[in-house]
Amino acid sequence: RQMCIRDRQSTWGYLNKKGIFFKIMKSVCIILLVSALAASLQARGQTRYQKCDPQWADDVIYTVNGVNVTICEKGDLITSVGMLLSDFGASCGKGQRCNPRGINLIAQKLGAYTESGELIESFYEKWAMNHYLSTNNFNEVVEYLKDDGYFVFLRIGSHDHVVFTDGLDSHGNVNIRDPASEESTIFDPSTATFVGAEVYGFKCRNGNCNEFLSVIE
Repeated sequence: RQMCIRDRQSTWGYLNKKGIFFKIMKSVCIILLVSALAASLQARGQTRYQKCDPQWADDVIYTVNGVNVTICEKGDLITSVGMLLSDFGASCGKGQRCNPRGINLIAQKLGAYTESGELIESFYEKWAMNHYLSTNNFNEVVEYLKDDGYFVFLRIGSHDHVVFTDGLDSHGNVNIRDPASEESTIFDPSTATFVGAEVYGFKCRNGNCNEFLSVIE
């Protein structure tokens, strides 16, 4: 037993003397870091929020003629925006995720709502996003979705029903995340009315986006 202890001590002493131990630990740290980054990247695109989640369903967005309008009633847009920003790990304040409640608080603080509950362009600009296109041509939407640098919010059935697109699948179908549904679905313009779409993209499309995804105070 004592011989084993001496052998083990002499082995660690040799490794420390040669700096091999620190090289091994450095390699282990790099492997763990890469694994963490890979897990983070893999998690992107998986955020899913429902506008009528009890956590924020009754939060007031704006008031019309003395009547409060809640996230559950008219929160399709901010819920969709929240899914996009959360996909990229954005924060909506200290300790506040960019879920519908977080987006709503930021929008209210910035005075970013129109009278109809839309978000004004300066809100998107705060997140370094460009508005590229408003269209009612579904073919144009598909063309933009072929580029991962663009993000599209579709209006389906009515102007108020906004969904976030997940890009195209292998068959060219448009994947969507609907704030009114718990499941991802495919949008089929032959069975659902396409009202229009808003196309956005981050200004840092070809660079590092982390700098503007920091906490907004």
